[in-house]
Amino acid sequence: GGAREMFPYELQWLNVLMGNSVANASGNIAKVSGLAMDAVDVYSAVVRYKNGVIGSVNIDLLNRTATRTLRIVGSGGTLEWDWLLRTITILKPKEKPRIISLKAEKKLGHYNTTENIYSAEMKDFLDAVNGKKVYPYSFAEDKAILDILYAVEKSSRQGL
Repeated sequence: GGAREMFPYELQWLNVLMGNSVANASGNIAKVSGLAMDAVDVYSAVVRYKNGVIGSVNIDLLNRTATRTLRIVGSGGTLEWDWLLRTITILKPKEKPRIISLKAEKKLGHYNTTENIYSAEMKDFLDAVNGKKVYPYSFAEDKAILDILYAVEKSSRQGL
């Protein structure tokens, strides 16, 4: 299902952003809709990076608004990203919140798209296939991310 596909995708860029890898993860996954399908439509996970940063990733495919948010919590502050609003909010102790507005991408009606990300990924792949550069993502990194996906799913099954 889409939620299961999106979770590893989010971890891929989060690992780059953190400059680190996930130490452990737990969460809840569920099919909460009445749709005639077997796929899980909600993933909610808490991840702890090896450097101590804690983040929560929530993927909900049922929301009528295409919402994607991220919260990263560390001892130096909190970073909140809102895809729909195209903002990053930085919250630090004893400082005013800092809001960064992100460039808007292509819109289809009222829906924000981020297809440029996929176009860039395809270009990187083709450049690697044609020997122009090394692909920026390895099978080892993919395996590590899938291990985290499986840990979240196991955590949910076991009620941890």
